[in-house]
Amino acid sequence: SPCVAAPLAGALLYIGQTHDVVLGGVALFALSIGMGVPLLMVGASAGALLPKAGAWMNAVRNLFGVIMLGMAIWLIGPVIPATLQMALYAALLIVSAIYLHALDGLPPRATAWAKLWKGIGILLLIYGAALLMGALAGNHNPLQPLAGLRAAGPAAAQPALPFQRIRNVAELESVLKQAQGKYVMLDFYADWCLS
Repeated sequence: SPCVAAPLAGALLYIGQTHDVVLGGVALFALSIGMGVPLLMVGASAGALLPKAGAWMNAVRNLFGVIMLGMAIWLIGPVIPATLQMALYAALLIVSAIYLHALDGLPPRATAWAKLWKGIGILLLIYGAALLMGALAGNHNPLQPLAGLRAAGPAAAQPALPFQRIRNVAELESVLKQAQGKYVMLDFYADWCLS
């Protein structure tokens, strides 16, 4: 399965580097025991070790559904405009907040869990609305969605850093020699690399 591929590849790479057959066999045996014994225990218990079905399973299903929708937005993020991505996140958060009863009144004798989920829903609704307003205003940063909506006041003039583009190693070495022991900051990046 995909969950086992990474540890198995790591174990096989380690075995390939060390060329130790005994250690490799023990490592693969330990990996198989570590994966197999819990499954055998759950299977042999005939379901006694598993939690009972109930309404909590629907809540878990819904939570993972929202997480999967968020992951889908994150995965298509590099190919869509940032404002559209913010708007999609806003829609996901607002709809999730409505399902958490953020806009509904609490009954007089509400449980602590109901109050907690309503509070989380209200926070999601506020952040989703801020994301939507920021996306509609053309902002691109989901961590500061309302940054462009601030009143334009007298901004303190900040001196610009004297960055210069370096195209090869020889230019870098000459700039470092010109710095004469002073600190130099190198901003190394690629536009195509999101990480």
